[in-house]
Amino acid sequence: MDLKAVEAALQQADGALKSAVDASLQLMATSTDEENKVYTLWEKYMGEWWGYLKQKSQEKGVNPLAGISYARLRQKLNV
Repeated sequence: MDLKAVEAALQQADGALKSAVDASLQLMATSTDEENKVYTLWEKYMGEWWGYLKQKSQEKGVNPLAGISYARLRQKLNV
């Protein structure tokens, strides 16, 4: 796997996550009964994702998020 493959996988994941956010927001805006179900789905997804990242990082001895600057992320969010 090369850097272009990583970039392509991240772009594909970005598109899927944006679709999930849009669908979640639309559903939550139209049905308060579904809000808790949406929260549960996101909590399940995030928990599984973080668990997978932790497991794979421990197996490989490297963490792809370790070099991320949260200060830089905050700056990008404030733009």
